[in-house]
Amino acid sequence: MQEILPLRNNDDIRALFSLKRPCKDCPFRRDVESYLHPAWAERMVRELDEGTPFFCHKRSTEPGYHVTDRRVRYCAGHQLWALAQDRLPQPNVLALALGLWSHEQLDAGSVPVIESAQELIEHHGGAL
Repeated sequence: MQEILPLRNNDDIRALFSLKRPCKDCPFRRDVESYLHPAWAERMVRELDEGTPFFCHKRSTEPGYHVTDRRVRYCAGHQLWALAQDRLPQPNVLALALGLWSHEQLDAGSVPVIESAQELIEHHGGAL
């Protein structure tokens, strides 16, 4: 088992927000074929309601990586999805207040990002 590397300072917090664009197979992209179970999409909606962040699947599922590990990153697609709804997870709100993050760091570019809870659930085969 790999050693967990806990956050140490503000640079580690900034690193959590270092992903700027959704990856090529981000579940928050409209142009990516659905691969989530509808229950997962519904869970993501509930968790955003609770202010819970969403970690990039490429940076948080590797063996030994945990949500308290400084190697994980917040999902850029999730942050763009939250912004489209005028809602942010609690860590984003805190980092914004402390000057450690800004929504201007995110860049959807030409990536079509899902913009609502209903669209996310429908995209992944569920219904509200």
